[in-house]
Amino acid sequence: MAAQGQQCNSDTDGAEPSRHGSGNQRPRLSTTQIVAVGGAVATAIAGVAAVLTVILGGGDRSGGEPAAIEVIIQDASPVAARAEPTAPATSAVVPQTPSPTPIQRPAFARCENLRKDANLRGCDLDERDLRGIDFDGADLRGANLIGSVLTGSSFRNANLSGADMRNSDLRGAILDGANLSGADLAGAQAVGISMDGTIWSSTRCPDGIDSDNADGTCEGHLSPG
Repeated sequence: MAAQGQQCNSDTDGAEPSRHGSGNQRPRLSTTQIVAVGGAVATAIAGVAAVLTVILGGGDRSGGEPAAIEVIIQDASPVAARAEPTAPATSAVVPQTPSPTPIQRPAFARCENLRKDANLRGCDLDERDLRGIDFDGADLRGANLIGSVLTGSSFRNANLSGADMRNSDLRGAILDGANLSGADLAGAQAVGISMDGTIWSSTRCPDGIDSDNADGTCEGHLSPG
């Protein structure tokens, strides 16, 4: 009986506890294995620190510690602060050409004052129906009367010097005493006009001839050429 008891105890002491036989129990690491894993991790961290130190241009300080963190902090300044200053751009100086003085046109209201002795100097009255209007004594110097209908209108003693009257219709108009010096009547219909005392000087007649080359008058040259 004693022998059987000892055998039973021997079997019991050498058997693995039932809980170790369970498939759900995780295996435990021994102290030697834990120390080995820790050493490998420490070695890996030291290697990464060394690589960062080389990349960032750092080196070990007197204490032997890597300067990677210090280098990163120093390099945290804005990029703009480290940028090289650039020379200011230079541009060629272009001389400014003064713009021409704009032509001063007369006020519209004044140019609509179509009556005798009116100041119509330089007015644009082209392509207008101005038939039968009394322009006696009016100032029409340099006026634009191109293509206007002026039949039966009166220009007694009016100043038409330098006026542009090309292709206008002057049939039956009265030009007694009018000043037509330098006026352009090329292409105008001027048959039947009254021109007693009219001043012709460097006037371009309806047929295109210069009055200075026609005995100082447009008489006989009143039909378009």
